[in-house]
Amino acid sequence: MSQYPKEWLYRWGSLILGAVLLMLYLILPRPAEVVKAGLLAAALVFLLTALERLWLWETIKEQLKEAASEALKPQLVDAKDAVSQLVRDMNVEHAKWVRGLASDVNELVRAAEGCGLKGIYVDRLDSACRDGESRRLDTELLKKVGEANDRVWLLGIAFSEGIELPELVNVLVEKKERELDALSKNPVAKKLDVRILLLDPLRSTSVFRTLLESPLGDVAKIVGADTGRGPDQDFLLNTTTLYRHANEAYAVLASCPNQILESSVKFYAHNPMCWLVIIDDLAYFEPYTFGKPDNLRESDRCLGPHMPVFRFSPGRILEILTSHFDRMWLTSDVGMIHYGARNDDAHVWMGKLFKQRLPWLRRAYDALSWRERNKDMKDRRYPRYACESERPTALSVAWTDEKGSRVDDSLTAVVLNSSRTGISLKMTGFHADRMPKRGEHFNIAFAGDAAQTSATEKILLLPFIGSDLEVKWSRQVASAPDGWSVGLWKNQRRHERCALSPRPEFEVATWEDRGGKPVEQEFVGLAGEVEDFSPEGMRVTLTGLRPDRWPVRREHFKVQAKGSGNATTAASPLGAFWGADLEVRWAKEDAANPRKWTVGLKRRVDRLETGI
Repeated sequence: MSQYPKEWLYRWGSLILGAVLLMLYLILPRPAEVVKAGLLAAALVFLLTALERLWLWETIKEQLKEAASEALKPQLVDAKDAVSQLVRDMNVEHAKWVRGLASDVNELVRAAEGCGLKGIYVDRLDSACRDGESRRLDTELLKKVGEANDRVWLLGIAFSEGIELPELVNVLVEKKERELDALSKNPVAKKLDVRILLLDPLRSTSVFRTLLESPLGDVAKIVGADTGRGPDQDFLLNTTTLYRHANEAYAVLASCPNQILESSVKFYAHNPMCWLVIIDDLAYFEPYTFGKPDNLRESDRCLGPHMPVFRFSPGRILEILTSHFDRMWLTSDVGMIHYGARNDDAHVWMGKLFKQRLPWLRRAYDALSWRERNKDMKDRRYPRYACESERPTALSVAWTDEKGSRVDDSLTAVVLNSSRTGISLKMTGFHADRMPKRGEHFNIAFAGDAAQTSATEKILLLPFIGSDLEVKWSRQVASAPDGWSVGLWKNQRRHERCALSPRPEFEVATWEDRGGKPVEQEFVGLAGEVEDFSPEGMRVTLTGLRPDRWPVRREHFKVQAKGSGNATTAASPLGAFWGADLEVRWAKEDAANPRKWTVGLKRRVDRLETGI
């Protein structure tokens, strides 16, 4: 029972019970004196309780409510005004958002109307919803093909995903058979223009797409990266998804009765750019990419059907797509009979393809496998260009160890690949007990007449001829016991560094930030040591820094020698640095001592000093 019914029962129950007791007191003829006094007392108690509940408490409640209302009235007015202002602001923001959304929608609608866009499917496998009814794309296309009067043009790889080729062919065969019956009765009856363009699998574009659609283990088999026997053509032609779908598509078309669609089919060699179906004055267009969704299942590696499909009505875009299809049709020269003949000699054709394109396909595999192993690493800053010359330029090689001591001058090399900052060489002439190590150095030169070198190789090699090349990696060539593939990095330092013993000490005279303002005076007088130097700059160790303040790039120092000796004179090796403007190029904290930093300083040379 709620509180209010309890209070009501308490009030009126006390009143009724008090009245009953009072009536008993008055009505009973001669009650005992004690009983009479008890009845009167009880009646008074219940009547007073009822009076208190019915009048006194209500009066107090009203007075308290009135006092509270008067006290809270200003706050309630302010709260009401604040809520009203909040509502007005929300209405204004909502109106702006609605206007902005309406503007965006109108702009989108105008753009879609301008290019003839009439519908969008999420992808080729999904369904679109129009007028509250969900219809699959394949169902719609089959219906449109069955109703076609002028043309049905199909462009794809093998029509194996979403809208399948057998269903389309069945509809087209029925229409062509009815057309033949009509032509037998009326020779001038209208003909349906049917064109089917599928990808020619015996082309490098098909092999490359297969690499992107296959697991890395399969790619290694295809290009022969995991064996010394070369590419596995049987695995490529009989196992991979693209080639299986291509052969299935050919079988469907070849099985048409009376070869009714033979003249309507071609196989294109161009790179697949889009999936396209043109039916009369409608076009269904899906762009092809080499990408795939992150959540794609391992068993569903086909790249084709995941982009949106756009439906265009007559207009500029339909004209472009029609021209695109027509040009591909005109420039494709492989028909059904050619496909069948070439397919019987598929190994011969693939052998020619691999002979010409295998180096490129293997480099593609190397890049894909590197990305799979190093998903969190950044790509190379500069691309590597492979040397594919039939007669690569021979190079002579001078080999020195980490200390600069000569190791061997009898090595020869040819270029494997190069980038802006490094070069990979295949070197021969190594001894079994000595191999190139990381940090060692090589110097290369043309072994013969440089005039015989191609212009491309000259452009790629000249930045490295005569330069200091440092070994970054090396691995032995399996086919040559004395051969090694060596990756060399071009040392960008123009001058060798030199160290003095004992290390010269110095004091910091001034320290300025990037804006030229002096750093706090408490830093002046910092001490340090010179670790090594070159004509351009020096590497120093600073001690006594605060943990919350350290040198940063492009700040400036002036230092002076500490103590006496040869290192303090202007004629000493470090004389050019004492009192010069030194710019911070980099700074590195000592892991064991946060007040100690190693700093690279570059001497800023005045133009008058250099004679410029």
